[in-house]
Amino acid sequence: FSDAYMLGYMISLVEKYEDSNTVLFFNFSKKQESVIECENIDEFLKAVSYMNTSAPCFGIYKKAFDSIATVGIAYNIWFPHVSLLYSQAGSKFIVVNKSILSGMPIKKKGGYNLPMVFGNEYIQMTEGLLTKGYISKVTFDSIRLATLDFISDWYSMSKYDRKHCAF
Repeated sequence: FSDAYMLGYMISLVEKYEDSNTVLFFNFSKKQESVIECENIDEFLKAVSYMNTSAPCFGIYKKAFDSIATVGIAYNIWFPHVSLLYSQAGSKFIVVNKSILSGMPIKKKGGYNLPMVFGNEYIQMTEGLLTKGYISKVTFDSIRLATLDFISDWYSMSKYDRKHCAF
């Protein structure tokens, strides 16, 4: 599909959900194409797992963003975008499983302690949702295991395949 078609597709989704209390999340994974309407953050995290850490994948409507600005939230230094996303725990979430835009290769991604950032910071942020009752223990455990799997894969690549990974 052309870029113009994909942009039109994204705009149509933005317009479709603009009157509801929703967060749009574009999951560029290789899953079967679908649009999943999640009634809460637990359903959302079951659908996307740790992929919610990808900053360019989600959008919050201006009305919700303005309300965040007046209330204020605590931002995690490593994941300010996830802080913003998790502040919407009471919203509905729309997950769009479709390759809409292509990414650009990054030669030197990283430069931080991957196990610390994902294994500690991200897991603790997500555990906060469990503590507040927004997600179930099953969802939290699933995300924690998937994140640890992700860490081990990337850490291994950074040690043994430095040409393609720079963490």
